[in-house]
Amino acid sequence: MKRDAASGSTTNPLAAVARQGPRRDIQGLRALAVLAVVADHLFGWPTGGFIGVDVFFVLSGFLITGLLLREYENTGGISFKKFYQRRIRRILPASLLVLVVTAAAATFFFTTARATSTIRDALFAVVFSANWNFAAAGTDYLQGEGPSSPLQHFWSLAVGEQFYFVWPVIMALVFVTVDRRRSGGRQQARRAIGIAISCIIVLSLVWAFYETAASSTWAYFSTFSRAWELGVGALLAVVTPILSDMRAHVRTVLSWVGLILIFGSLFAIQTSSPFPAPWALLPVLGSALVISGGVGVEPRHVGILTNRVSSYIGDISFSLYLWHFPVIIFADLYLDGLTLFIFAICVMFLLAITAYHLYEKPIHKSRPRKVAGSQAVRNRDARRVDYSKFVYPFTALLAVGTLAVVAIAVTPRDAPVSAFLGTFDADAAEGPKIADNTPAGIQSAAVLAGLSLSDLPDGITPSLDALDYSAWAPEVYQDKCLTVSQENLSACSYGEMDADKSAVVLGDSMAASWMPAIRASLEPDGYRIQMLTMSGCPAFVVSLSNENRAACNSHRDWALSEVDAMRPDLIIVSNLDTVGYMDEPAGLSGYDAWGSSAQDLLKQLPTETKAIVLGVPPRGPKLNDCVVPGSTPSFCTESPSRHWGAVAKAEERAVSEFEGPNVRYINTRDWVCFENQCPPVISNHPVRVDGIHMVGLFTATLAPLLSAEMAEIRS
Repeated sequence: MKRDAASGSTTNPLAAVARQGPRRDIQGLRALAVLAVVADHLFGWPTGGFIGVDVFFVLSGFLITGLLLREYENTGGISFKKFYQRRIRRILPASLLVLVVTAAAATFFFTTARATSTIRDALFAVVFSANWNFAAAGTDYLQGEGPSSPLQHFWSLAVGEQFYFVWPVIMALVFVTVDRRRSGGRQQARRAIGIAISCIIVLSLVWAFYETAASSTWAYFSTFSRAWELGVGALLAVVTPILSDMRAHVRTVLSWVGLILIFGSLFAIQTSSPFPAPWALLPVLGSALVISGGVGVEPRHVGILTNRVSSYIGDISFSLYLWHFPVIIFADLYLDGLTLFIFAICVMFLLAITAYHLYEKPIHKSRPRKVAGSQAVRNRDARRVDYSKFVYPFTALLAVGTLAVVAIAVTPRDAPVSAFLGTFDADAAEGPKIADNTPAGIQSAAVLAGLSLSDLPDGITPSLDALDYSAWAPEVYQDKCLTVSQENLSACSYGEMDADKSAVVLGDSMAASWMPAIRASLEPDGYRIQMLTMSGCPAFVVSLSNENRAACNSHRDWALSEVDAMRPDLIIVSNLDTVGYMDEPAGLSGYDAWGSSAQDLLKQLPTETKAIVLGVPPRGPKLNDCVVPGSTPSFCTESPSRHWGAVAKAEERAVSEFEGPNVRYINTRDWVCFENQCPPVISNHPVRVDGIHMVGLFTATLAPLLSAEMAEIRS
């Protein structure tokens, strides 16, 4: 028997923990976690707001493992049927409601391509595999700037449920082993579970460090590199008998130190911080300390967690988490700034509160009626609404609804935005006349015509539904030449093999995306064009700050050796504006370092070879993101960013200050913009696929401009 540190009474620690009941500090921790995630997604601040998910993981591991331990200690076993019934009742109805509503909204507000993608995401979410779906999408370099899925936040639910497919089974096996040895009891069972979960924590954390360094996207979404976070919570549940004996002042200190770590991680962690290892250690440790401080007896002086507002937000936290991201994504289609913030906050809380009280809470409280019992009990049960009988039929109805929405989505039909797409009229779309028959003048007139459109033409080619990976450079995609190596070197060579002149293309996917214009410009003049590109790897001599560093450096060395062996007549270099993904040498800013890295590349090119640095176009509209019912081209018209301007200036200065001959820089802003306005459609073609890479059919129309710009250096 031990003395309660807060009250001074003598208690059994196990009994104290068991009768503690709902913890207001845990509800407050839930509130803190969900508000951090909402703030991150809505405001982009604090920068580490996404760590709210890590707080949820620790809480989940603690609560569910504690539930299973108490069940074993009370009954001598674990009922998988009851456990998974509880999980279904807790997770599936509320999740399915959000999935069906979001999928239905996507078919109305999104283009067919984006709606179909959302439906696909919903199907993965239904079977708790959203994390692997988004991990696979995130590792595709071309997908990086695509529109956000309104269901992307479901990845964390998938991680949790995948963990709970396995962890109760492991616990049951441990309990069986302990029982068979017949030397057990509660303490030995807990000790065995503690050893098991400690092994899982260590293995998962080690894997998290490895995978974060090797593939940060997979590490972020992977259950294997996240299991240690749930495991920390599970380990806390195992050691609650020890934690329950702490003194009151120790509890308060632990809680506040934990809160400081959590709040600190919200601002210390950046989107570029290696995650989940090691930076997730901060919020995980902080959450563990807060939870520890409230085991057995609620800690004092932590009103930030235990007040009524925090407790209530904690109550609706699951519903708020489910609804917040779809609300933000759909609201962002029409609103921005303060209007977006106010509208999104009001709607997400309204939906969360309504769903919680009218739908989620009744299902949670539903229980099968008891036949046996006193007359008073039977009379009470007769008066009470039995929600349990509605759980499975309603869940089945939602499942059928999901399938119906899927069927509608995949059925061939006109794009949902056809009602507000106008018919393309070439004469009406000519816009202001520019008395200049040069390629630059003709292109300026085409850009102005794009800016003067009052409706998006429905005859654009390719259609919005065809804006997938292959649209930006069809032959490059078909020939698998986004990344060129020794194995596919010959397959990624274009033009006549015995041509008198040769050209080499260096750079990342942006360089590859220029191929329609490069081929149309050079092949008629008798050039053979050899691609030496690699996705995600700029040709400039930079050291990337991500997992691509070693591979990019190795590929650059190989490509330069090929250039040295080929001695081409012309070298074309182009890169994305990836300044934020490179290590900055001491004493240089990011943009100065980018310019310096450009000169470092030029110094390694053959001195007799003519070279062109082809500037990246300004990033612009993503049509499958901004085209919505009621929209006009102005919804999708953007201006070049300051970042783009700084990158272009650094590249142009680097080329102009380069002492070697035969190098020219080409600024491509005016090819897609007029007076800092960049339309979404030019010459009846969508300009961009994903906000970065241009559509191949449009890029091919830029060949006269490229030829004119290269004429001087090629002569």
